[in-house]
Amino acid sequence: FTINSNATTGTISFTTVAVNNTGTVTNTGTGTGTTTVVTVGTNVTGVTEASNTSALTVTTLNMNTAGTTLLSTGTSLLTASTVAGTGNLVMNANSTGSITVGAANQTGSITNSGSGTNIVTISGIIGTNVTGVVQNSSTSGLTLTAANTVTANTTVIAGTLTLSGSGSLASAKIIVGDTALHSAATLNVSGVTGGNFHVVSGQTLAGFGNVQGAVTVDSLGTLDPGSSGNVGTLTFNNTLTLSGTSAFDLNATAGGLNTADEAAGITALTYGGNLKLTIASGALAVGQSWDLFAFGSASSQFANNSVFGTAGDGTNLPTLASGKWEFNYGTGVLSIVAGSLSGGSGTWVGATDNKWSTNTGTNSNWSGGFPSTAGQIATFDD
Repeated sequence: FTINSNATTGTISFTTVAVNNTGTVTNTGTGTGTTTVVTVGTNVTGVTEASNTSALTVTTLNMNTAGTTLLSTGTSLLTASTVAGTGNLVMNANSTGSITVGAANQTGSITNSGSGTNIVTISGIIGTNVTGVVQNSSTSGLTLTAANTVTANTTVIAGTLTLSGSGSLASAKIIVGDTALHSAATLNVSGVTGGNFHVVSGQTLAGFGNVQGAVTVDSLGTLDPGSSGNVGTLTFNNTLTLSGTSAFDLNATAGGLNTADEAAGITALTYGGNLKLTIASGALAVGQSWDLFAFGSASSQFANNSVFGTAGDGTNLPTLASGKWEFNYGTGVLSIVAGSLSGGSGTWVGATDNKWSTNTGTNSNWSGGFPSTAGQIATFDD
């Protein structure tokens, strides 16, 4: 179905009957008036703005169950005020024209994947029915300006997803660069109201890409560079304040410096919350170290700071067979060093050298601590 508004100032409006042809709806007029379609039905698989002079506005876009594409091949504005129904929405700004979407709460995903250079904007709330938000264009960015309630994951694969003004996400996980191959993916939060983006309670900020703007990880939020089981670097260009969980994967395949998740590029880092470690590969040993943070300056310390200088707690830091955990707040380097354990309840494993000793110098048999006063508990595992 093609609409040609060729009059100099006139408009074409479909106000009483839904446009519901099987196929696409295209605006190609050479006039300057706005073409308005109040309702696009579920049979329509795509809406195309191909005019360089006549804007196209859809008041309600009802999704096709196989998916609906908003496509801009001209230079005029394509607007969809409300998106509803069931189906995946794809937005492709393939020229210099832009696409604007209002409220979107269809059951399905939203993907921006155009090949043009203009910005796609969602100005209304992305609701809880939406099953995922994906930015996947290296040239056409996606901007969100509302306090969105979508809880499904938001993923930046290519290009830039921008939050501005009151723009925010309730997504359980915000993934900036889903693999190391997508390290150029960017989340720009520098324009949010208040100047500080919060990773809120129950939310995880993860990935291999870049974050522009000040970030605070709230007390029940999580910072998780890389992806589960795959170490990677999440790069910042501003301040980072940690109050929640910093979850880092470690590779422990060799002596000396090993690879690990890293938060890099930070201008000023404020430690806080708990550091939680997961071994992605290998075995832990004295002499290993990992770069976890790179920053211009740093202050404060982790809430579980007391676990450093011990063999670990088995919860946030794995329990070491020998040695103790050490973290250098001035360099962001985590390491395992030899040394005595502090007094306290602990576990003795005779398989190390099969000798009964407190081993306070080498800790070859004790982990967690060594009993040294009345009331402390020794656990024997030979």
